Amino acid sequence: MTTSSSVASHNNLTTMSKRIAPDKMVTTIINETSYSLKVIPKNLELANLLLAFKKAYKLTDDDFELIRVCDNNDGPSSFEANTKLEFTSNSVIPVYIRFFQAKINLDNFIQFLKDNHKNYKLGNQEDDNDEFQFEIIDTEEELNLQLPGNLYIRGLLPTTKSEDLYNIFKPFGEIKSCKIIYDDFGVSKGFGFISFANRKQANDAIENLHGCNVDV
Repeated sequence: MTTSSSVASHNNLTTMSKRIAPDKMVTTIINETSYSLKVIPKNLELANLLLAFKKAYKLTDDDFELIRVCDNNDGPSSFEANTKLEFTSNSVIPVYIRFFQAKINLDNFIQFLKDNHKNYKLGNQEDDNDEFQFEIIDTEEELNLQLPGNLYIRGLLPTTKSEDLYNIFKPFGEIKSCKIIYDDFGVSKGFGFISFANRKQANDAIENLHGCNVDV
């Protein structure tokens, strides 16, 4: 006997589900036109700089998105997408900024960053060799290859093991970690996590397995 386990993104991926059969679901990834910048904000108050840019160019939260890569102590990196500008800037962990539709917003931000970054340095940093780095990400595909891909799987049978999930998901890419969550008594809570090497591989798994029976 199997249960229909739900495969979902743990990283706020944009998806749309469509029922095509009574017991099957397919997921379509919605690709939006966007222009991305990768920034390593070492010794830079990037949050305040972004707020100043947003105000200067009269942008809204719909004009851009921040994707912060999180350095987890207990596993691979994950990422969070938001427009709240809430992250630690003194870091070598990259922050990705996606500007939607209008490329002019990306161009304006790069110029704003070059012109104003010295006004947003952390503390009394004086070493110009220890400043931020940035890189333009040319395509959505390249962005997806750089971002880690973590999936949340729920509705699992109590007998499902991490090895079972690994074998089911491994055709879709390089799996960095695979685990099922257990309670204090060693009983499965019925959900788990899969971490792929990048978001493209996670998207492939979503497209193929969303709404399907993954228990064996």
